[in-house]
Amino acid sequence: MATITEGGALKAQAENLAGSEFRDVNLASSRFDDVTVYATFDGHRQNDFGTYVFASSDAGQTWKSIGANLKDEVARTITEDLKNPDVLYLGTETGLFVTVDRG
Repeated sequence: MATITEGGALKAQAENLAGSEFRDVNLASSRFDDVTVYATFDGHRQNDFGTYVFASSDAGQTWKSIGANLKDEVARTITEDLKNPDVLYLGTETGLFVTVDRG
């Protein structure tokens, strides 16, 4: 399973995604397969209010941005639905966003 417990390697890979140093990085493993992982970055403490939400389907080897439709939403946390792997919930500073197609 792709988790932070892999010696911090997955977290280090994720931290390189946003191109800046973020204090608040949140990783969430998939409930449905062992290689899908999600990452959110909160940069508001560095006056960066961009939306940084990523997904990896290969245990963090490659990442894809899944927050393109959200502008200036500071992402705090992400999780999958308990029953449907295509449904994701994203918690931000201003509310809750839901997608039914994994981003």
